[in-house]
Amino acid sequence: MKKAIIYGAGRTGKVIYEKAVEANIEIVTFIDNTVSGELFGIPVTSVSDITTDLSRDIPVILALHHEVHTAAESMSAKGFKNLVTISGFNITLCRSGCIPIDLVPVCDPALLKDDTDKINAAKSLFADKRSLEIFQHYIEYLQYGRLDDLERRDPGVMYYPENRPFQLTGEITMADCGAFTGDAIIPLIPLINFKRIYAFDPDPMVAEELEQNLSRFNNLSFKIIKAGVGIRDEKLFFQPDGSGRGTVIENGGFEIDVVTLDNVFKDNKVDFIKMDIEGAEIQALKGAEKIIKRDMPLLEICVYHRWGDFWNIPLLIHQINPQYSIYLRCNDDSFHDTVCCAVPERYKNF
Repeated sequence: MKKAIIYGAGRTGKVIYEKAVEANIEIVTFIDNTVSGELFGIPVTSVSDITTDLSRDIPVILALHHEVHTAAESMSAKGFKNLVTISGFNITLCRSGCIPIDLVPVCDPALLKDDTDKINAAKSLFADKRSLEIFQHYIEYLQYGRLDDLERRDPGVMYYPENRPFQLTGEITMADCGAFTGDAIIPLIPLINFKRIYAFDPDPMVAEELEQNLSRFNNLSFKIIKAGVGIRDEKLFFQPDGSGRGTVIENGGFEIDVVTLDNVFKDNKVDFIKMDIEGAEIQALKGAEKIIKRDMPLLEICVYHRWGDFWNIPLLIHQINPQYSIYLRCNDDSFHDTVCCAVPERYKNF
């Protein structure tokens, strides 16, 4: 690859540009429907403004984590033939001797080989055809970077898709770990009979908006807990960004509380746990072992943040409580927002 076009002028597009420079790939233009002007001195144009003199043979790197197929279809309609995923671009980097982009899912066949036993063990846990399909596509995407292996989202509301393998019944106490501004909770309110929602988020930049959003529902009982969730009660340093992608750091930022769900729900039953906590899911599950064994709540745990989460999280849940039925569901047309659904018998709907 000597020349390329980058579709997406956001954070991922900038990372890909820097890696392209390192690999001596000339970036001809950026394509973005929401940004115009220049980036790194290179023109940014929208899909509708692509000129006829731009060669359709130049590879287009899809620097996106969401709506990837939509972008690919728009570029195909313009005559572009060589559409490259992030994983595909990482394969190109590896072949040229460059270090791949540290974005999940990252492509590294050596890492896949090292995890073969775990991958096979996780595959044996999945309880339906759709879950196996998502898992197999993910592994093949890591191996080959093909656009065709990128999943399309399951229809319906995130965390409550139309093809969900569960049906919540009765009054539900929920732990929403990584509540952000309530973007995951709010669509669920008309669908689930909530007794009480415990909304966890350590980012003070979003706490006020979360409070306002949930307060609009007059009969909704909720409690906002300004803390992260983890394997032990402790204090850590946190760097917020106001977008839900704040991260724990060794120094700097500011100090936050981290709590275990085992302690928070020591004296209360929990029926539903959702986790979207930027890669801290495994630690948080370990801090919830007692209530997962005691209450056997429905679990919807994001598996796309860290390498190996696709197999390590199902394996960990099975280890904690082997009575669960394990599923995968995809909430975006890539592997971002893919969740592991661990369903107790009382909520199974097929």
